[in-house]
Amino acid sequence: MNDKEIINQIPQQTNLNFKFIETMIEVQKIVDDIELIDLADIEKVKESHKILSKIRTSIQNQEKVMVAEANAFKTTVFDKRKDLLAITVPVESKFKTIIDEDDQKKIIEARKELLPMKMQQLSLLKTLLPNESEVLEMSEETWVVYYKTKVEEHDRQVAFEEVQAKKEAEELAEKNRIAEIEKENEKNRAEKAQAEEKQKLESDKKFQDFLSNNSFDKNTDILKEESGEVIIYRLVAKYKK
Repeated sequence: MNDKEIINQIPQQTNLNFKFIETMIEVQKIVDDIELIDLADIEKVKESHKILSKIRTSIQNQEKVMVAEANAFKTTVFDKRKDLLAITVPVESKFKTIIDEDDQKKIIEARKELLPMKMQQLSLLKTLLPNESEVLEMSEETWVVYYKTKVEEHDRQVAFEEVQAKKEAEELAEKNRIAEIEKENEKNRAEKAQAEEKQKLESDKKFQDFLSNNSFDKNTDILKEESGEVIIYRLVAKYKK
């Protein structure tokens, strides 16, 4: 069934007559004639006023009838439209869905050609990456906005890493500086201890030489330190009473 056959099946409303009984020409002629009367003749003015009132009332009454008929016709048209569209719209919607799906498949196929390039661009960014299906769902307009957002995320991440790297380098430098100071201090302590040990050994040797040179005998001699000096007291003899 073609479009013309479908249109011909729609009921045609031909019994409505949306025309006023009075025509524009007739009404204008009556008004022109009335305006020529002698306004001083009050009886003619009253008669003419009645004529105009009747015309107004007739027009208003006809208006009410035609508006009622028009509303009834409008309701009939709306109901018929609803019935007809209830038949055609579901099929139309089904066909539109098929067409939209086919169009979307073609769009996806076209996007697949650009997918490797887009994924390569994303792989260079330090940010959370989407999967390929998510990228394929994006229109070109959406992709442009999305990629711009990812570049901004990348720039923020790079800036953050640079700050962190600088901070870590400064902390490492400070740690190394402290370690060097501690190493130097440890070296100085070791050298001091070594010197003290050497001095002690030297002092012990001199002391031993002192004892040896003075034939010190621990069984008979007594050592006593007085005013920074060591004095040997020796027991010469004992007398038993």
